Formats: sequence, structure tokens, C-alpha cells
Amino acid sequence: MVRGATRSEWDHVAMVIKMSSEPDEVFFYEATGGTGVHMSRFSEKKIFIGNYYSKCVMRRLTWPDKDENLPKLLDFCKQTQGNQYSISAKFSN
Repeated sequence: MVRGATRSEWDHVAMVIKMSSEPDEVFFYEATGGTGVHMSRFSEKKIFIGNYYSKCVMRRLTWPDKDENLPKLLDFCKQTQGNQYSISAKFSN
């Protein structure tokens, strides 16, 4: 429905995270209507590619001051994990 309304081939976005503790796994950090904000393993989702998902594309994030900003990103993930998904969420700076 989202793809039709937006005339886009994309209908979902997630942060893709690699962790040094599990170097052979990729994790998705995402918000969905069913489970809210959560992290899931790509290995559990890849079985749906070709059936539920027509494709999955990953893009590397490049950002300044990684050493300074990475702890902030991880803190954000910890604070938001488990929150319910809401399209009316308000963001603050």
C-alpha cells in the first residue's frame, strides 16, 4: 500500500548494524506496527526475500566524528528499544 501511494519501490527502512560480538551476523534496528521498536537478526528475515520482500538493499552510512557520535547512536537505540510504533511520534532535538 505504501509503495502504491508514494509511487516508490521502497516501503520500509531499518538501520543495519554489525556487532563485534557477533561478526557473522547482521542486525536490523527497526520500528514495525506489530512489534514496535526492536532489533532482529537478518538471518531470521532473509527467508522472506523473494516471497514477502521483493528485495533488500543495504547502504553504508558514512558520518562525521564516528568515535564521538557512535555512543550517542547506541544510547538512542537503548532508549527507544521496546517503544511502541507510532506514526504520530514527536521528535525533539
